[in-house]
Amino acid sequence: MGSGIVRNYAGIRALATLVLLLALVLPAALQAQEARDKPAKSAEVGKEAAASVPAKQAPITKPSPTAENVTPESPAPAPAPPKLTLEIVRETIAGKNFGLALEQLVAIADNAPKQLNLREHRTLVADCHYAKGDLSRATKLYTTLVEGDDVPQDTWQLHAWERLAAIALAEGRTGDAQAAFGRATAIYGPVKRATVAKSSVYYRNRAELDSIPEYELNQLRQLAEAREGEEKGAETAAQLYARVFSSHPRAPDRYVIALKAADLFRKAGKQNQALGFYLHALFTDLDRCFSTTAKLSENQRYLNAVAKPLGQDHVTATLTGIRACLKSEKSPAPLTDTAFAEYATRWHAALAATHDPDAMPRRPTEAGEQWGWLPHTPVRQAQSLQPGGGAASGAGAASQCLLPAPWRQLAQVAMGRAYLRLGYYLEAMQVFEGVLAGGVSFGALEAWALVGLGGAQMGMRDFASARIVLNRASGMPDAVLASLVSLELARCYEFEQAWDAAVAANKELIASTPVAWHRRQAEYASERIAILRDMKTVDMGDGVRILPNDRTTRGDWFLGYGRSQYILCAQNYVTDRLGGAMWPRLKYTVRTTSPKETGRLWVSKGPSDDPVALWDPRRRTHIPANRDDYGEQHPLGRGPDLLVTCEVPEGNHILSLYFVNDHNYYEPNRYYTISVTDADGKLITVSDVRNFGGGVYKRFGVRGPLAVTLRIWRNLSINTLLSGIFLDPIVGAWDVPLVELGSASSSADAEMAADGKSERTSSPGAVGGSRSPSKVASGVFRPHRWRGRGNGKEGKDGLAVQYACLQSAFSEAPLESIAGAEKIHSLALALVGMTVSAEEDTTLPRLWYMLSECQRLLGQHRRSRQAFDQYLSSLENGRTELELAAVYERLARGLVARVGKGHPLHRALFRMRVFKDGEHGWDRVWSAYFANLTEAHASRPAALQQALHNLLFSREQHAIPSARLRTYALLAERFPDIAKTWEVLQVAGTAAKDQGDTKTAVEYLSRCVAAGPYELAEPKILADLVVAQSGAGEPPERIQATCDRLERYAGDKRCSALVRLSQLYLADACIRAGNPGKATEVLATHERRFGSSRWSRALAARCRQRPASKEE
Repeated sequence: MGSGIVRNYAGIRALATLVLLLALVLPAALQAQEARDKPAKSAEVGKEAAASVPAKQAPITKPSPTAENVTPESPAPAPAPPKLTLEIVRETIAGKNFGLALEQLVAIADNAPKQLNLREHRTLVADCHYAKGDLSRATKLYTTLVEGDDVPQDTWQLHAWERLAAIALAEGRTGDAQAAFGRATAIYGPVKRATVAKSSVYYRNRAELDSIPEYELNQLRQLAEAREGEEKGAETAAQLYARVFSSHPRAPDRYVIALKAADLFRKAGKQNQALGFYLHALFTDLDRCFSTTAKLSENQRYLNAVAKPLGQDHVTATLTGIRACLKSEKSPAPLTDTAFAEYATRWHAALAATHDPDAMPRRPTEAGEQWGWLPHTPVRQAQSLQPGGGAASGAGAASQCLLPAPWRQLAQVAMGRAYLRLGYYLEAMQVFEGVLAGGVSFGALEAWALVGLGGAQMGMRDFASARIVLNRASGMPDAVLASLVSLELARCYEFEQAWDAAVAANKELIASTPVAWHRRQAEYASERIAILRDMKTVDMGDGVRILPNDRTTRGDWFLGYGRSQYILCAQNYVTDRLGGAMWPRLKYTVRTTSPKETGRLWVSKGPSDDPVALWDPRRRTHIPANRDDYGEQHPLGRGPDLLVTCEVPEGNHILSLYFVNDHNYYEPNRYYTISVTDADGKLITVSDVRNFGGGVYKRFGVRGPLAVTLRIWRNLSINTLLSGIFLDPIVGAWDVPLVELGSASSSADAEMAADGKSERTSSPGAVGGSRSPSKVASGVFRPHRWRGRGNGKEGKDGLAVQYACLQSAFSEAPLESIAGAEKIHSLALALVGMTVSAEEDTTLPRLWYMLSECQRLLGQHRRSRQAFDQYLSSLENGRTELELAAVYERLARGLVARVGKGHPLHRALFRMRVFKDGEHGWDRVWSAYFANLTEAHASRPAALQQALHNLLFSREQHAIPSARLRTYALLAERFPDIAKTWEVLQVAGTAAKDQGDTKTAVEYLSRCVAAGPYELAEPKILADLVVAQSGAGEPPERIQATCDRLERYAGDKRCSALVRLSQLYLADACIRAGNPGKATEVLATHERRFGSSRWSRALAARCRQRPASKEE
């Protein structure tokens, strides 16, 4: 072949010489034609030459001759061929030209042996043979990359093990493949860490949390899929899938993996193992998010697992597998096909309801019955899963349930977990105890019931009982649950400050658990305990008490928090938003443990409809914001943690911290430990917070004055987030309003009301008062186990006495009483039972009101509001619309009157501004009033007009601003001519101003001024308009115009104060508009006319600073 190339080339040169000689005598046209023909001929020969190059010879290329560069003496020299590199080889491999790639690799090895990375070169050679199907030669080459004691743990060794595993799978050597996957998994971590060593700490943390664990999952999954395809490989594949799940039970697709393992175990005849994994595929996590979109892809896949319910197909497939396992064990009374189909459909609907924040029950008895079909109290049975789904109720309902025991218990465990998710620990305990007491149908389900019961007891901080239950579950065959039990036991010991036992429990867990993340948690817990145990401790007695978590109030903090003070972290972007009565004031600081990091303020996005984000009363929307420790830029387990120092003022208080696992950046591993120390750094108590995708209030009862520091340990989370801090007084149970007593009520009702009435007086700002000692034998609240289930007076009298005892206990020892959640809950459960059995009883309103108060004391504020709504509805019993409207007005009068007059009332009205429209209890009473009033006077417009007029101009304090605004809205709708008069507009505008709705106030008061009010009334209207305009952010020019009109009354001494204040509001508006010069002029005029004041001096100081922002 080589001699042929030489001969062809010599012929070409001779032909070129002849052409040049002829060109001297031929016409120019012939010379040009020859020049055009020559390049094509030369290129064709070049291709032929390249195709003839032996394997070790680079192809010879020559430039095409042209008329200018072709001479007979010196042909153009051939340019040097491009230098071959491994990058060029990779491109060749990417083009799937593996033969050429091998030729290039040989050429590279011959020409540049010293500069060559031999491991990379050998890997590429092996890859080419692998791609060509020469697995024997590829195996030999890959083996040379992994053999030897001094072989580095690098990318090439990792790649070699991966390919050796793939070859073993292709040849059916699954044992060898598993060994190779194991070696690859062992070195992936070091290789990945070396790869990202120069990246930011955040990406290094992401590698630890995501890439490294997922690599092992993917390798095991490949192996399992290969075994799954073998004729007798079902059991082996099932074990591999089980290992996948057990290693990383928080993987994004964990439920799919569990279902796969369960199906394969069932196929292999291993029914007990299959049932265990079917339960893992069915029972979803205790965490929930109610928004489904994350900002980053690395967060989205984890968010999907807690924000979206499992599909109906998945639920049906899982329940079908359970049904098949139970059939194989000859379970008694199996479900019919029709009943099973209905069961699966309702299960999915109940599961979907747990992802809906508005799917709260209409009645307290339905809180756990999203699962349906079973009683959670001895007195109520919801729809059963028999075909047709009829309802049963009454004392014997539990025995009437037609569900076979396994299916009933399955739903009960799901119900108990629903209670745990909501933070209703005592209800969860009741459900799990009921399951265990009846004898669980199969062992895997018993394990879940034990773990649930232990978790509920820990939620109530009954650690001794929790340890007994968890130890019962510690020997279970389910590796994941057994590992979880070990973690829970270690938590118990740590919270009890039994340090040696906690260290031993963690050490045992580290040595035995198959769950990699549990092992890391235990390792870090050991480090944390080593720090805590070295701290001095202090016994505060009852000075600091940890209260049950609140998991249902979510972002609507105004339902039960912030009466004394609220701190909404970062809501003002550059600082926190503060509010509340601010007296007594909570002094606080937020920092980190590192002097180099002060902490960050973070706002994930602007206005949001996420119900978990805290409500911003200023913007009237939810804002996802928090303080954080910037932990994402520190290695996992290295803090810096958040430190929250609070100087709790004198008195008994509830101090609450609000945590949210923000859906925008959801992380599945957020779990914080909270240690509380005093001013001297002595340890008081230890707790934690977890599963807070739906938001959780961590509540502490504190007796002040006391300075405490709460260290929020980041643990192994990506960072530490805190969304809010709240301080509230401890307010005991209110007296039941007696407005329900009337013509429609029986004398027995009145007698019961009088018997249970407490004569104490109290207000939202204070606890205490007095009661009649003759009504209650003891001031200590002793829970009464209600035994009656009918409408008998004995049971109701007993509840009234218990409620009076509860009031007495809070008067005498508020902190100890609020910490006695189990006692309060005992009464609440009895009240729940009585409300169910007394649906047509005239005493029902009292029961609902007492239940609402008990739930408020338990920190279950959303439940409390729902019970209050039931109280309002129950007042309808036997009354006409007109009578009912009168009852609601009397109720409004009574609720407002008990607050008091003057400052307490002003403070209560001011707090109403932070509520969402219509959410305050007083507003709900007035809503019921107006609904019945309009119905009562539907055919009598004159009577309706008179009633509305009387309420609008009422001087009684129960006619609160929101009620007046509702009255005006009805007048404008039904009687528009009346609504246009200046008198009506003045009242409506003033009410809007007092309500904090400044834009509406500007509208109404401007229309009032335009309507031509009396001269004596105009100054007050104009002054109110200035205040409203300032609050609404109106331009200073408009406020100036109103002030100029008010100046006409400057000579009237009665109007002097109005003119003076309007000038200060004008100056404030100028500053906020960025015009401090104009504000200075206004203040100078004000000082000449009226002198200086504290407010004017503060405004002058702001003028000397940079222009203020509107947010200020």
